[in-house]
Amino acid sequence: MRIQTSIKHHGFLMPLAAIKENDWNFSIKRYKEMVHEEVVHDLPLEILKRIKSLDSERANLINLLS
Repeated sequence: MRIQTSIKHHGFLMPLAAIKENDWNFSIKRYKEMVHEEVVHDLPLEILKRIKSLDSERANLINLLS
């Protein structure tokens, strides 16, 4: 069996024999393991605090320029 060849992370090639073995099923899950990375986001209140802090800093800088 030939190793699959990646095509710009959007697809890959599989040998015809592998497709026949899987009863002509083209579902990507049959041929390639799907890996999902966990994404950790800050809490909304923490994001709002940073926005308020940045907004305050921006306002102070504008006042210095005036």
